[in-house]
Amino acid sequence: MSNLDKTLSTMVEISKIVTSSKDFFDIKDSVIDKMLEIIPPKRACVNIFKQDTYEYTYLVCKETLGDIPKYIDGEETSTGKKITMEEFPQYIHDAVVNKKTYYIEDLFEDERGESERDFAELNGYVSRIAVPLISGDKTRGFMTCFLGPEEKLSQDDIKFMESVASLLALSVDITNRNKEIDEIVKKLRDAIVSIETLTDNLYENKGLDSYFKLIARDICKITNSKSAMIFIDDEDSDLRIIQSHGNRKRLAITTNFLKYNQNDKKKTFIFEDIPASVSKYGISTIAYENIIKDDKKIGQIIMINSEKYRTDDLRILGIYAAQVLLSVHLFTSNRKVLEDSIIHRDLQLVHQQQKLIMEDEIMSEDDFLNIDYLNVPYKYIGGDFCKFIKVEKDKYILFIADVMGHGIMSNYFVAMTKGAINLLLTMTSSPSTILAQLNNILFKELDKMDVFITSKMIFFDFKNNKAYASNAGHTVPIAVYKDETGKRNYKLMNGSTSIALGIFENTVYEEEVFDISDIELFAVYTDGIIESKNEQGQEYGADNLAKYIIKKLDEGEEKPCQDLLSEIEDFTNKKKLEDDITIFTIRKK
Repeated sequence: MSNLDKTLSTMVEISKIVTSSKDFFDIKDSVIDKMLEIIPPKRACVNIFKQDTYEYTYLVCKETLGDIPKYIDGEETSTGKKITMEEFPQYIHDAVVNKKTYYIEDLFEDERGESERDFAELNGYVSRIAVPLISGDKTRGFMTCFLGPEEKLSQDDIKFMESVASLLALSVDITNRNKEIDEIVKKLRDAIVSIETLTDNLYENKGLDSYFKLIARDICKITNSKSAMIFIDDEDSDLRIIQSHGNRKRLAITTNFLKYNQNDKKKTFIFEDIPASVSKYGISTIAYENIIKDDKKIGQIIMINSEKYRTDDLRILGIYAAQVLLSVHLFTSNRKVLEDSIIHRDLQLVHQQQKLIMEDEIMSEDDFLNIDYLNVPYKYIGGDFCKFIKVEKDKYILFIADVMGHGIMSNYFVAMTKGAINLLLTMTSSPSTILAQLNNILFKELDKMDVFITSKMIFFDFKNNKAYASNAGHTVPIAVYKDETGKRNYKLMNGSTSIALGIFENTVYEEEVFDISDIELFAVYTDGIIESKNEQGQEYGADNLAKYIIKKLDEGEEKPCQDLLSEIEDFTNKKKLEDDITIFTIRKK
């Protein structure tokens, strides 16, 4: 048999081996052995890349290399020795990037071999060839042969090696595709089993909170995410639930990021898509799916920090989103809601108690200032709190807070916040110091309950016309003033905003100074006002609120807050609140 016939015959055999196998790792050594029967060198190996990342390579085929692998630095893994590409000479990098074969016939004469001459002398080779494994437009790895002094490659040998490399690249692709299919099937199977189990849990009288928390846990497990969150905010069924698994601080930051960066066509974010202000908290990947009811978004499933989110992960989220919607509908429809008179009475008592707390914390009148406020809880019990006191002549402290959520838990933290603020005000009047100490006092309780609080504190010194302010993730105050023509205008007291209370322990809050000599009225408020939406999904916003206040002042109204609820209802065309609303104004007499 001629050399050509033997080469063609071997090529046919290698092709059969590759096309009949679904796993590259089962046939790689056989292919290399067949190849070495035809070409002069006796030492060859294959390195492959994972997930199109060229920083590391894996030595997967080394049976013919003798002692060479023991001189190569790398970490032994189940795939093969993991080697940084920095270990390889430049011409191998060029082969990978340029998708081109490089044959260095004499490493001791060719300058491209200078970096590996000591290694070559140690292992007894003088020539080396690097052949990339190319499939489509991707380099899947590379094959190298080490040649001794008497071993030379002809152009036909190189073409034969390139054909073998193409078949090996095809085998890698087949293996990856089969692995992806297996993973998708497993994920779908796990998701279906999980949903069935969790639905049973839902109907074992454990309720939606437990159901959501378990869903978040299982989503992390199935998609290899570090953290996940699920929430429902459905006005029609009067249902608001939020549960998470993993790092809730990072989830809170992710939720805020998605609030302004959502696009139905882009539901995954990799590190390059995520701004430094978000990624600095350890968030590297994000994926989400909306929960849609009657063409309206009523909730969301969010997951973060898997190594990479693929299309099948979004399919998994879609399955969960559909099942959550169905389960919630059946649960709320079939559950008998009994208005127990004792519970109803207790809620009324808590409502009255909270109203008294608010009234007790706000001074009713003052010789220097006109004071007005409005506090309307979403239900019986709200999570908003406001305090305004006079510390000495012409000096006042204003504190406003919004506890995440509603109900008894919010009331619990409102009471805790009140007590902590009263204690801290006996020691200092510095807003930044108080917020930092308040965060440390409440952190363990907030962290344990998965709750955070946005807050704003301002120290007014009207004698020197200064305001000292510190912000923990809260809304921006409105300042109304008169321009040179006497017309009222407004500005937002923008400044630096730090993270909400309860997210990180030992947070440092910045304090800024504002000149308030020309200010007629200050308004602080919670986000329930400015985030109220109309039927087109537009938010009421701080600008509309400021214009409403100016309109009331121009009409001679001394209590500008009192008609705000009607204003919000007219804007939203709803009689039912979506959140607690609180606003507090002070105006120089």
